[in-house]
Amino acid sequence: MPGEIDWTKFIPILGPIVGLAAIWFSWRYAIPRKKLSYVILSESPLLRHGGKAEPRLKVMFEEQPVTDPHIVQVRLINSGNREIVAADYHEPLMLQVVGGAEVLTADFIDSDPRDLVDNQDLSITEDRKRIELPSFLLNVGDKYTVKLVTNQPGQYKVKGRIVGVKSIGVGKDVPWAQIASLVLTGLLATAALIASLTATKSGEPMPGQSLSAILAGVAAVLSGITLKFSTRRFRR
Repeated sequence: MPGEIDWTKFIPILGPIVGLAAIWFSWRYAIPRKKLSYVILSESPLLRHGGKAEPRLKVMFEEQPVTDPHIVQVRLINSGNREIVAADYHEPLMLQVVGGAEVLTADFIDSDPRDLVDNQDLSITEDRKRIELPSFLLNVGDKYTVKLVTNQPGQYKVKGRIVGVKSIGVGKDVPWAQIASLVLTGLLATAALIASLTATKSGEPMPGQSLSAILAGVAAVLSGITLKFSTRRFRR
C-alpha cells in the first residue's frame, strides 16, 4: 500500500551490523586472557555498634591498646579464562593498606576449591602496611578470602606483577557480565543468521545477504570458543 515502509529493505543493512556486534562480544571473551581481580567483601568496626563506641571493651595488641580495630575481608579470584601458574608471578602479590591504618593480623578464612590455601602462609611486612600473598597456581575461577584486623579503617589495594596480566583491578565475585555477554552473543549471531536467510526479494539475493551469513558464521564459531573457555568458570 502507498505510504507503507518496506522493512525488508533494511534487513541487508541490519544483518552486517548485528553480525559485527556478535563478533565484538565474542572477541571480548573468546580470546584467552589472564585476569586477577579482588573484591572488598566487608570492613566492619570491632568495638562499635550502630555507629557508637563500646567503652567497656578494650583490645590489646602486643600489650598496646587498639582504640578502633576493624575486621576486613578481601577476596581474590582468577577472573580470566586462563590459569595463572606459579611461574607467572614476576613480583609477589601484595595486599596494601592505604592511609594511617596498620595490619595487626591476617589469615585465610575460605577458598574455592577448599584445599586451595592448605599449607600456604601470609606474611605481614615490618611496617605493617602490606601483606605478602602466596604465589601459587590459580585455575580459572579459583578464589580465596583473606581476613585482616587493622588498628583503624583504611583503604585496600592488591598490587603485583603477573605475566599476561596488565593490572589487578577491583572485580565482581559472580561473573554475571560474562554470562550475559555470552547469551547476548548467541542471540546476536542468531539474529544475523535470520537476517541473512530472509534478506531475499523475488528469489534473488539482496545486497548484504552473503556478508550477513559470513558474519553470523564467524560469530557462531567465536561463541563456541567462548563457551569452551567459560564452562568451567560458570560452574563454580
